[in-house]
Amino acid sequence: IAPGPKDVDQDGPALVGDPGFGFEGLRQFGPTLVHHTQLKVREGINNPNFMMVDSLGMIDSPVSSGGMSYQHNNNKSSEGSTASAAMDRGYDFQGVVRWMAERTDVVLLFFDPDKPGTTGETLSILLHSLGGMDHKLLIVLNKADQ
Repeated sequence: IAPGPKDVDQDGPALVGDPGFGFEGLRQFGPTLVHHTQLKVREGINNPNFMMVDSLGMIDSPVSSGGMSYQHNNNKSSEGSTASAAMDRGYDFQGVVRWMAERTDVVLLFFDPDKPGTTGETLSILLHSLGGMDHKLLIVLNKADQ
């Protein structure tokens, strides 16, 4: 979501192809990501330096994943854990999270106890992607007062 003179929606190829937005680097992650991405320009945002990136599918659940599937990873990681499940989005999701985090001021992670979704995967991805940038992560506990 970005500020602009009028409400306009752009598809991923248009967003990545416009050097004024700074997302051309997303091409390295392939066409699946590019076509999954959208830009929504909205009037009435009073800060011209504002841009918000919404999750990129980070909060997909198996029911609402839009064709994404889970794959089993039997490789050992550097921490020695094995057999972790990962959602196959068709692109390097961990790399995309890191790419976005390197360009942002803050990463907001919303937890909703009513919809746990892929909480384990989300935490794993953030822990591995935000190495050296963990100061940018803010966790919001939605409905924590209930």
